[in-house]
Amino acid sequence: MFDVDGLLSTKRQGGVPSHATKYGRDMEPTHDFEGFVKNMKPTCLIGVSTVGGAFTPAILQQMARNAERPQIYALSNPTSNAECTPQQAYENTEGRCIYASGSPFPPVNYGKKQFVTGQGNNSYIFPGVALGTLLCYSHHVPDTMFLTAAETLASNVSQEDLDVGRIYPPLNNIRDLSCKIAEVIIERAYCLNLAGKYPKPKDLSQFVKDNVYDTKYSSYLPDIYKYPEDGSGIKVKTMRDMIAAFKAKNKSTIKQVRDYIDTT
Repeated sequence: MFDVDGLLSTKRQGGVPSHATKYGRDMEPTHDFEGFVKNMKPTCLIGVSTVGGAFTPAILQQMARNAERPQIYALSNPTSNAECTPQQAYENTEGRCIYASGSPFPPVNYGKKQFVTGQGNNSYIFPGVALGTLLCYSHHVPDTMFLTAAETLASNVSQEDLDVGRIYPPLNNIRDLSCKIAEVIIERAYCLNLAGKYPKPKDLSQFVKDNVYDTKYSSYLPDIYKYPEDGSGIKVKTMRDMIAAFKAKNKSTIKQVRDYIDTT
């Protein structure tokens, strides 16, 4: 792992930050990320640096030499902070890389093929996990629930997705996917005796669908309202009538009435 001070080396000045001690390595410190990629020959890069362009063309080309199908994950947000664009990734790896980004990117044309970027974003996981835990009143949300959600997400990647270079399902299917994740989260909660709602629903799929949030507002107005041709029959006072009544009641001048109207 690299951070702003270079390789997480136990030998570097200041050592490794306390929150990252288990990732420290007994290696010579270096700030040369490109040289490190060349020497250590990793086959996968995970970018969470928020440093736009951190995966330079030279680094991407080296990754293409390190592996037949190098994995390039530029996960930083927003788009301007992505470590590399999908266009840069495919062009510098001869179209052989497996790529995902944290931000949305348009499809990429390379050679005779069009690649569709998979968006590696927590929006795939959190809605389903939250929905499942709320519906079954889970007392806790252990790591195994997130692993279960991740496995469900992976199982919903189709061959068609893989064929166009996408390793995540399309985001326009996120609602159905969230329901599927909620089902397995509920099942997991009951298996771990964490659920607070009993008895367990017999049909989890239908239970989730019946309780998922509906973004549509119901209208209580009739579809068609026919206004009476001869009016409503309700006498409505004019502003002149109201001023006269106020003046008579309060014995106010016209100026006082107008001042009252202006301030209220």
